[in-house]
Amino acid sequence: MKTLILLAALFGAILSATAQDPNKIGVKLNISGQSGLEGEVRSYFTREFRAIGDIEVTDAQALMAVNIVIIQTQNKAGQNTGYAMSVAITDKTPTLALALAGAMATTDLEKQKQIAQFMPEEGILVDHFLQILDSESLAKICKQLAAQIDGNHLDNVRKLKRELQKLMQNQQKK
Repeated sequence: MKTLILLAALFGAILSATAQDPNKIGVKLNISGQSGLEGEVRSYFTREFRAIGDIEVTDAQALMAVNIVIIQTQNKAGQNTGYAMSVAITDKTPTLALALAGAMATTDLEKQKQIAQFMPEEGILVDHFLQILDSESLAKICKQLAAQIDGNHLDNVRKLKRELQKLMQNQQKK
């Protein structure tokens, strides 16, 4: 029974961190950089994630955060040459899975609370890269990066979410 309660609590945490629509996965965009570029990059990524269908860009709790810093690059003469974009992705699903495994390993509620205290709230860094691009490629690169994030990281979130839903259904049948 305690396991079922714990599973329900963890599954509730996952659903509350996914999106307002429980069928969607919440992704938080944290974008900083030079004025004007932030809004443009946010618009490109939001549009691409929205087009995927099961992704909701949110400012609330999310299973994944895409953290972007963008600056305009210049040559020695001060002419704009393009952009430098740093992208860091954090994911909460590995920590939730670890918390679930740790909690299932013991029925002691105090130990379960201790395990939960060591889980990082913002998730773990799962990817980071620096993208250098010319001044004509910003929209194209944002589209490619959104697709890359979807294929490399959001598929793992979808898989864990499905597995937890099955686990909850099996626990409720017992």
